[in-house]
Amino acid sequence: MLLASCMARQSPPVTPAKDVAPDVPYLWPEGEKSPAPVKPATPEALPATDATVGLDNGIIAVAGGNAITLKEFDYWFFDAVRGGEKADEELYHRVLDSIIDRVLMLAEAGRQNIEVQESEVEKSFEEVMRKAGGREKLLGDLKKNNQSLEELREQLKENLVISQLERRMYAGAGAVAPGEVRAEYERRSAEFDVPETRDASLILVMKENYKDPAKARETAARIHAELTKGTPFEDLARRHGEGPKAAAGGRQGFVKRGDLAEPITRVIFALASGTTSGVEDMESALFIARCGEVRPARHLPFEEVQERLQQEIARRNFDRRRKEVRESLRKGAYIKKLDPKAYLDYRRGQ
Repeated sequence: MLLASCMARQSPPVTPAKDVAPDVPYLWPEGEKSPAPVKPATPEALPATDATVGLDNGIIAVAGGNAITLKEFDYWFFDAVRGGEKADEELYHRVLDSIIDRVLMLAEAGRQNIEVQESEVEKSFEEVMRKAGGREKLLGDLKKNNQSLEELREQLKENLVISQLERRMYAGAGAVAPGEVRAEYERRSAEFDVPETRDASLILVMKENYKDPAKARETAARIHAELTKGTPFEDLARRHGEGPKAAAGGRQGFVKRGDLAEPITRVIFALASGTTSGVEDMESALFIARCGEVRPARHLPFEEVQERLQQEIARRNFDRRRKEVRESLRKGAYIKKLDPKAYLDYRRGQ
């Protein structure tokens, strides 16, 4: 969808119960037949506190006296489907809950008399237009998505209102108390134990490539003989290696115990840095191993992880506050949803 590609994903504008969306084509995944529009309910049929939720009315949910139309929900549900998500009940609830949270945030912003200047909306509109590739491209995208300029501007205005409300309600939510980072470090101490790693390289001679096992041993012995004469390990790996990383000179990168097959691990971790093994045998292959740099096991000091822990704790505290706000707004609001099975069956039947 247009705004999903131009800015952070936001839910579509809320349609108040007194102003149901007009009869317009609904969005549908490309390549599929679009369903017929659902006839919207009349304003009189939708009391502000108990809107009739149902497909016949074109209303998929009501939250805090605001009707969420089928058109609005389809807009975001199928934006997610086009993005690769599965059209199932889990997605239904996730999308609808996001729209409901937005409805309730806008209602709270109204109670707190939060307003935005038209100059702010215009600035946001100019940014969307720039990212869309200009005014004509933007108008084309809007037409494709059955959205008018007025609807886009209203959506941008709502985004700005919610941003102001969030700054007010979440002020200080990510604060980290003194000593909290140190306590987190000590609590998760084992997580910061870094095991010994070694820069490993391998030349593999795969037994499955040889009908005669003796031929495989001869090949491995010949490669090892060239190594003892001074031919670089990497060159021999590229020319004669049969493993998946032969083209990279046999280099496996830094590995810890358990990263490679047990016979290879045993040899690699028995070698001194800068040394090469003889021809070794395991079930599937003969191999020659080389151990490069050795990085000893160590425990990451507090100073090395302090900033990361600070950010993690701040994000956790912020998310906790956001969840509290969401639950608080929902607790005092009237919310009614269409059963997800009814919606999915309806769309599949089109």
